[in-house]
Amino acid sequence: MPKVTQEYIEQKKKLIVESAAKVCDKKAVCSVTMQDVIDEAGLSQGGIYRFYQNVDDILIDVLKWASTFTIIDKEKILNDFSKKLSAARNADANAQEKIQGRRRCLYEMIDETCSLLAMILEKFQHPFFALHFGFSDMVLNFPERAKYIFSQVESPFSMKDECKFIVKELEKEINDDIIVPRVSVEEFMTFMRTSFLGINQVTLVDERYAKNIKDQKTYSAKISSRFKIVQKSCCYLLGLEEFEK
Repeated sequence: MPKVTQEYIEQKKKLIVESAAKVCDKKAVCSVTMQDVIDEAGLSQGGIYRFYQNVDDILIDVLKWASTFTIIDKEKILNDFSKKLSAARNADANAQEKIQGRRRCLYEMIDETCSLLAMILEKFQHPFFALHFGFSDMVLNFPERAKYIFSQVESPFSMKDECKFIVKELEKEINDDIIVPRVSVEEFMTFMRTSFLGINQVTLVDERYAKNIKDQKTYSAKISSRFKIVQKSCCYLLGLEEFEK
C-alpha cells in the first residue's frame, strides 16, 4: 500500500473544508451533518472519517480557512485614516478652522468606513458573512457546540483592530473638545457593530426570499441605502450632522 504523504492529507482536508463551507452557505450551520459534507465533497464515509471524527471539528477548520483570506488591506486603511487625522490636528490654521477641519475629518472617516463596510458586505457576504450569521445562530441554539468551536479558533469576522483605532481617535477628539457625542464611545461602537450585523442578516434574508432583490443592481442598492442610514445615524450620535446638510 503506497505511503500517504502530508501533501495528500492536506489536499483532502482542504477539499473537505471547502465543501463544508459550501454546505454552510446552503443551510443553517448548526444543521450541517457529516453526510452533507460527504455528499458535497464526493467522498466515501471511510474517506472523510480518516481526517475528521465529527462535523464540529470540520467547522473549526472552516473558521480557520475563512480567516486565511485577506478581504481588505486593513493596515493600509488604518494608516491612511491616521495620516488624515494627524494632518487635520497639525494644520496651519486658526483655532476655529482647525476645530472645523478636525470635525470634517471625523465625518469623512465615518463616511468612508460605512462605504467600505457596504463594499465588503456586497463583495464578501458569501461565504464569510453568511458563515458569521450561521455561527451566530449556533450560539443561540447550540451554545455548548459553539463554545467548543470558538474555544479552538478565534472568529475571523471580528474587527478588533479597526474598533480599537476608532475608539482611540474618538476619545482623542472628545478630550480635545472637538466633538460632544450624544452617547458614550462604547455605546457608539455597539451601535456600529450591531448595525453591520443587522444589515448582514437582513440582506441575506432579502437575497434568498425577497422577490425584488434578485438582480445585482438592486442587491447593491439595498446595501448602500442601508449603510447610508447608518452613516447619517453615526453623524448624529457624534454631533457631526452639520456635514450632512
